[in-house]
Amino acid sequence: MTSEPRLAVARPLAVLGVGFVALAVGRVGIACLIVVATVVRAQLPVLAPRLAGRTMRAEAHLVHGIATSLAWLIIVPVHLVLVVPLWLVSSLTPWSPLDRSTTSSAAWSSAAQAGARPQAPFGEAHPGARTRRPGLALSIVACTALAAALIGVGWRVSSGPQGSATPTGLAPALRAQPDAEQMIAEEAAVLDRMSSSPTLGWTLPESAPGSLVGVAEGRRVTDPSGPVGPLVWFFGGSTMFGSGQRDAHTIPSVVAQLAEDAGVPIRTENFGVHAYTSAQEVDSLELALQDAEEIPDLVVFYDGFNDVEVGMAGALLGVAPGVPARAVPPLPGVEGEDLPPPVPFASADERYDGIVTARSAAMDGARQLGRARGFDVVDVWQPNAYTRPLTASEERTLDDLGIDDLQRAVYSRIHEEVRRRLPSDVIDLADALDGAPTVYYDTVHTNEEGARIVAEAMFRELRDDLDRPSLGGRPG
Repeated sequence: MTSEPRLAVARPLAVLGVGFVALAVGRVGIACLIVVATVVRAQLPVLAPRLAGRTMRAEAHLVHGIATSLAWLIIVPVHLVLVVPLWLVSSLTPWSPLDRSTTSSAAWSSAAQAGARPQAPFGEAHPGARTRRPGLALSIVACTALAAALIGVGWRVSSGPQGSATPTGLAPALRAQPDAEQMIAEEAAVLDRMSSSPTLGWTLPESAPGSLVGVAEGRRVTDPSGPVGPLVWFFGGSTMFGSGQRDAHTIPSVVAQLAEDAGVPIRTENFGVHAYTSAQEVDSLELALQDAEEIPDLVVFYDGFNDVEVGMAGALLGVAPGVPARAVPPLPGVEGEDLPPPVPFASADERYDGIVTARSAAMDGARQLGRARGFDVVDVWQPNAYTRPLTASEERTLDDLGIDDLQRAVYSRIHEEVRRRLPSDVIDLADALDGAPTVYYDTVHTNEEGARIVAEAMFRELRDDLDRPSLGGRPG
């Protein structure tokens, strides 16, 4: 029997062991609480004997409760796994696990011969006893089988199609999309190979030969891009690049398909780059024109979300309202010398106005290039998850990203105020996805269905430009 002194030492050591385990797995707060509680408990017999007695009784009740719970956790599975099956077998067949005799009712001896009441071997029924019916057992077996089947079906439905490329780890918007996991992996490989640029901040790699997310000559692969027709260049951020979409399902690819079906084939180039603002896009256009073998006939800008993000974060980035933001610097560190220069206080309205002013300045620069080189410019404002009522699945997606209802309401108000200030020549597609099914897998990126809907809306706006006989007429 363990002596009381040893037990007094063993208890705190065991509790401290649990504390060290909590510390090892990163639960520092829990570990500290355990250590403090252990030290206080060890001093109680000296500091407060009466309280120590009550604490010991409470510990005894707690241990008893835990032991009872563990006992039930053990007994119930054993009962279900062993006792119930044995009872069912004995109810459905003549065999009994308690039957020690191989004889039948002939084993009975008469009271006159034995001088006692008739006895039967243990576990054998009296010949006059009523025969048991297996109906109850059969009902239990049937109900158990049905419940197991229903549980199995429910588990399969909740966990998604087995063996498919749509695991539940993906956002709901991507679960039904073919090859979603491979697509995400290939896009991640593209991001890993991004290059730094003194002018643009960063650029796509020169090539990334993925079968679903391809990059060639520093641009996203567009499939199809026909050999004839006007040349259309598309600029934007990651939504134009086609995050969440395979090569043949990006916005430029779908626009090209729609133009082919409409009898106005076009050739396309996708210059979309992750996180670009409108100012970076125009800088990218200027660099592309310097090296271009052929000048485009039409240039399409599709953006807005990144401009809003950078414009509203201007106070943190040291950017005054209305100043075009290009390569976005990292957020400042904690050291004083790393802090950006202070900027004058700006109200929310000044920030809204500044976003529109900076973007309009960038688009004016693009139009100046167009007039000089002979191409037209189309300016498109993009939709995002804050500009439409979300589906239940999309709401859960934003919840998983840590974006609560208050944040959604604030961002929705911001985007609404900026949209209200857009110039009249901007094509506002912010409501293009209203009424669509689940398409967003984060705050701005969509699956291929969302890209298709946006491309259809964009093509309707571009159709008049593509039909013009003068499209592409540049000065010699």
